Amino acid sequence: MEQNKVRTYILYAIGEIALVMIGILLALQVNNWNEKNNQTQTAQYHLKILKQNLEDDKEQLQDLIHNAYNRERMALNMSDIIQLKTEPNDSIAGNIAQLLLEFNFKPRTNGIDLLISSGSLDALNSDIQNSISKYYLSTEAIQEREEISNRFIHQYETFVFENYSHIWGKGNTNDMFVPLYKDDQRSPISFDLEYFLSDKTMEAYIFARLYQIRKQIDTYDQGLLMLKELSRKI
Repeated sequence: MEQNKVRTYILYAIGEIALVMIGILLALQVNNWNEKNNQTQTAQYHLKILKQNLEDDKEQLQDLIHNAYNRERMALNMSDIIQLKTEPNDSIAGNIAQLLLEFNFKPRTNGIDLLISSGSLDALNSDIQNSISKYYLSTEAIQEREEISNRFIHQYETFVFENYSHIWGKGNTNDMFVPLYKDDQRSPISFDLEYFLSDKTMEAYIFARLYQIRKQIDTYDQGLLMLKELSRKI
């Protein structure tokens, strides 16, 4: 009789322990589900911010591509004039100055920063994570290429200021100059075409800038492609 009581007590205790363990496991499962659900909601909220970032980046990239193609056209025009493949024109002075302008892509990153800092990036499916990674790697490639080009532009700038400072003034037909000198009472600039055509250093700079601009266009195009791919998925 006493043995039966002990056995019953032990079975009861085991049952109580089992119920407690089941309760704990259920609570952990509910907690994990809640945490995962919260992460998913947080990730979706941050994705909305990231998508807006992409719209801003897209506008930047399209402007940069447009400007790069304009600079490529200017460099090609001067190259053709130097090689006597086309007649000289009054755009040379302005084109020389336009090739001084730097390119600086500044991607918006608050969306991806929030996804990473909140830990909610892992709540996204692997396909989206992969596209995010590819896009932001492409932005790094863009900025690296721009840095290379901009460092070279600084050398070109020094050369132009030392040898072609006379192109600043009335008579330079480039849109960047016309409004600045519209009321200038001095005589128009006199561009020395013969000097320009015989300037081998300038020729080398123009060819180098043409190469760099084309490399930039390649990286911008790749970045825009990755951006559109990511945008379609979020």
